Amino acid sequence: MIWIIGDIHGMIGPLKRVLEGIEKSINDKDPLEKIIFIGDYIDHGENSKEVLDKLMNITAPCVFLAGNHEDLALRFLRSKDISALRDSSKWLQKGGYKTYISLLKGSEKEKRFIELYKETETNEAANFSFEEIAPPAKYINFLENLKYSHREIIDCGYGQVGFSFFHGLPRTDRDLDSQRILNFDEYEKYRYGEFSREQEETAISEKPAMDHKTLANQPGSLSAFRRSTFLMGRKYNFYNSYGGEVIVHGHTPTLCLGGEHLTPKPLEPGFEPLFDRYKVETRLPFLFSRGEDAGYKVKQKVKALTSKNLFHCGKNGAVEGINVDTGAVYRGGALTALGLSGPRLAEGELVVLTTLTAASDKPRRRAAGTVEDALKPTIPQSGTLLRRTIKTGRFGWETKKTIKSPRAGT
Repeated sequence: MIWIIGDIHGMIGPLKRVLEGIEKSINDKDPLEKIIFIGDYIDHGENSKEVLDKLMNITAPCVFLAGNHEDLALRFLRSKDISALRDSSKWLQKGGYKTYISLLKGSEKEKRFIELYKETETNEAANFSFEEIAPPAKYINFLENLKYSHREIIDCGYGQVGFSFFHGLPRTDRDLDSQRILNFDEYEKYRYGEFSREQEETAISEKPAMDHKTLANQPGSLSAFRRSTFLMGRKYNFYNSYGGEVIVHGHTPTLCLGGEHLTPKPLEPGFEPLFDRYKVETRLPFLFSRGEDAGYKVKQKVKALTSKNLFHCGKNGAVEGINVDTGAVYRGGALTALGLSGPRLAEGELVVLTTLTAASDKPRRRAAGTVEDALKPTIPQSGTLLRRTIKTGRFGWETKKTIKSPRAGT
């Protein structure tokens, strides 16, 4: 059994419970092969340091992918310049400040870091040696050794299927193999593609009224490309697939699924219900299929948390994407471990371990509006762990067009 764990975001309680659940799930039918972590281990939650310590001490075979938060952290550590980071990656303003403080906690470096950070607020950052504030080497080494993609080939009974693992959704307008980036340095080259830093700065200087945010919305801009790489991609594409590959990813909390994650092109009837049928209160991974009438079939909210759940790939459809980020850092969210194995997939089954986030886990975020209302009745008083089975259909096979593209005939 290959287990995939979604975005942890400094939530040590849920991480411990999920790992304990995996250990208890090991048996002759479901032996443990490896654990794949999908990225975003740090920031937002209260215990980023403890999470990293836990991950580095797992004895089972593991694959650790970088998330956008680890990528930002590594850019900061490599730049060795606090003042520059305020104007570029802004990791410290996106949860990194607390993470960095936790890595230095109780040391003289912590005090020095706080001093320097305050100086940058008034643009009076003094010259300093990075060694004055450098975190322990083991954390830097962990970040330096993160992978940026991973692939497994699993025999699903009806054939071998490739499962590709990224933090976010890769682009469909580029070859998938070109996006199988192994490390930070390779990603840095890919991230700029045919662009360069100088080209972006030149574009801004030639149009002084156009700031970075405005430029980012210009078609073909470097910033727009950067936001759509596999670290940041969030849009499923209803017209282009990944050539029979199943994409397993995180980055987008399922508590926040909605219009922004649809393709930007107009949708014909039959696509929107795919998102509407997903009930956030289940805290299940989100499965994507372009088959007509695809989606979860959930009859009762309470049963959805405890019983087997049925997912229809729909007419001529198959599962093409699985999102395992169920919002561990949200009030009422969850941390998910998804189990994949050949024998299970041959039976059309996915195994899911879900630990619901409780108040004692000190979640940092709140889901908005109706989502919060839907979650409240199912929030436990203390951390719980659920083992569920999703009954589904095929994975990754080439789908037939079941709905005409609105581009046809135009």
